[in-house]
Amino acid sequence: MNTFLKELKIILIYIFIGIFVGYLSLVLVNFIPKDLIRNNVKISSRILIKQGDMPNMFLKGTTLENFTDADAISLTFNKDNNPFYDALYAYNYQLVKRKAFRGVKALKLTAAENTQKLNIYEHSQEWHGYQTLLRPLLIFYDISDLRYLSFLTVQILLILVCFNITKAFNNRFAFIPFLFGFEYFNYTFESITFLFSMDFCIMLLGCLAILKAVEKKKDYKYIGRIFAILAISDSYFSMFNMPILTIAFPLILWLSLTEYKNHSSISQNNKMVLIFTTYWFSAYTLMTSIKIFITKIFLGLKNGVYVSKYYSGLLDNKTIMDRVDMAVDLFNNAIERNPIGFHILIILLLCLLIYSLFNKKLKRFDIQRSIAYIFIALFPFIWIFCLVLAAKIWWVVTYWCITVYALLQYFWNIAFRKNDE
Repeated sequence: MNTFLKELKIILIYIFIGIFVGYLSLVLVNFIPKDLIRNNVKISSRILIKQGDMPNMFLKGTTLENFTDADAISLTFNKDNNPFYDALYAYNYQLVKRKAFRGVKALKLTAAENTQKLNIYEHSQEWHGYQTLLRPLLIFYDISDLRYLSFLTVQILLILVCFNITKAFNNRFAFIPFLFGFEYFNYTFESITFLFSMDFCIMLLGCLAILKAVEKKKDYKYIGRIFAILAISDSYFSMFNMPILTIAFPLILWLSLTEYKNHSSISQNNKMVLIFTTYWFSAYTLMTSIKIFITKIFLGLKNGVYVSKYYSGLLDNKTIMDRVDMAVDLFNNAIERNPIGFHILIILLLCLLIYSLFNKKLKRFDIQRSIAYIFIALFPFIWIFCLVLAAKIWWVVTYWCITVYALLQYFWNIAFRKNDE
């Protein structure tokens, strides 16, 4: 209990440091005059309005999220008050006769500096930490430049992670499970979206930190704090896009590398997976809750009730069966969205299973070894359960890459383990 309280105290210290530095950073970037970013906002608006909110890339498993990037640019530009308030407020042309009016259409109004009244954005309590990067970058670049920068950054980090995985496992092909999991829903192309790239960069940086920590044989407290920092960072920089990626991929990587190096027993690894999951969810929940509290209490922002109704489906009168139907559709969509990837996954799993049987790697098949991988593989199902309750988390389909990576990494470890302890 004393250890738990001590670690909770450290997490809270990290959170308050993150909140202080994060708020100060938002204040500073909001001192940047609108005149300096106006031109690139207008150019970005013209580019995105031609493409629409969700243009078809004619590539399975891929969506170009113009809607999200347009919202981000609009919120970054719509700042006219005191920077100390603008740091936390977020305004957009949001509702027209009770209908959503966001995305590229709202950005068009923003770029034209329309006189129509701005509304408090429903996600104002998220603080939109990405603006600490986006607002300065808009001085020099439009959306096409930003997407190239996002894409390039993610690819460099991805290469570094794959290189370090190969080095850590002493196997030139050891990166395949990680890379296949990342590319299952074409995250390389998804990284073109500026806001999505935030989640990818945090996740990939987390993987690099885990690889280094395991190499130096750091204790569980050190690694747990890495997961806490990942949660705090994602809660600040992202906007409820793909937060669970920032725990799942680094966690699978830690588990497989620890098994390979025999740093601890199987039962100890299973226990550590639960502990690290607790670190992440505690930090993410506390960080998000404190942000909402600060925004609501000190700034009087009253959009929390609307957001709760929106995500609970109460505004749309969603029944329990409606939510179950949505969950079933998501499960089917996970396969239909990328059938080639699904078929390749099945082939890879069969090949690894046959190879393991042929080399007698399954003679002492240990169910206990699979528990942690199954637990992580179920993360998307947990979000599906949340969907049944919340009714609005439609992007959860892309989380199936977690299940793909967990399954593939587990069978890869069996096939290529040094010995069958």
